[in-house]
Amino acid sequence: MEPADEELQQLTAPPARAPNNKARAIIGCVALASTALLFAVTQQQKPTTSAAVLAAREIVKKQIATTTPGAGPHGPGDADVTHEADSCSDPCIPCTNAGSYSSFPTIVQHLMVYNKEATPYGGVIFTDRGQYGIVHQEDPYDVRSMVSSVVDQYDALLDTCLNSDPTVDGADTCSHYYVNSCDLDQSSRDSQVSCVEACVTDRFAATMKGTIDDVSVCAYPVSSTFLLAPNVVKSCMDPTYDASENGLYDVDSDCYECISGCMEAQGGVDAWVLECEER
Repeated sequence: MEPADEELQQLTAPPARAPNNKARAIIGCVALASTALLFAVTQQQKPTTSAAVLAAREIVKKQIATTTPGAGPHGPGDADVTHEADSCSDPCIPCTNAGSYSSFPTIVQHLMVYNKEATPYGGVIFTDRGQYGIVHQEDPYDVRSMVSSVVDQYDALLDTCLNSDPTVDGADTCSHYYVNSCDLDQSSRDSQVSCVEACVTDRFAATMKGTIDDVSVCAYPVSSTFLLAPNVVKSCMDPTYDASENGLYDVDSDCYECISGCMEAQGGVDAWVLECEER
């Protein structure tokens, strides 16, 4: 073979391969590194429950230890429509600052850009589909943007409330004062709210397994949900929110759909109206 032919053959020949064992070792190292990186990213992205919420749950767990299930002032399924009871009588709300804690949903309504207090809190907050213009600063309003704002800021506002000292910080960290107030239409309010509360309470019970084994001990389980189960609150407002928070809780993410079913059974969105009093 001529020297030129040998040179051409060398240039066109396939590259030499490393021995199989060396190649396998390199592939194995890359695979291990990729797995480790994926695990690290997954660990960083997995949500965690805040220390303030965990502390509140521990307080509640101690409070219910001496409470008989069903002994609360309101039975399971009763609608929380008055907000007049002393929240220290509810073992499922931390009594360390109960007067302020029970009003935390007014902070949520403030974040939703309500300019009037709307009760019952849960019955209104979880059924807002854009029909409550009477309590909004703007009408019509962007429901998707409103819900996104609540989901994004909920944990920080709740932590501020739960970590506050009312003697130092005042009540503003846990409640918002409104001059005017509104209520769901009286004609069918109780039946409407009871259905919505059942959707919320069922998922609250699933989230609180190990802390509250029987939610019938709670006077107002929906009020407790706002404080102890932010994952449920978010999923009841946002149909895309994962209530399990990436497997942290064994709870379904269908609260929004459940509530929509309640609304449809009660005449549809247009049947959910507010009556307001001006001062």
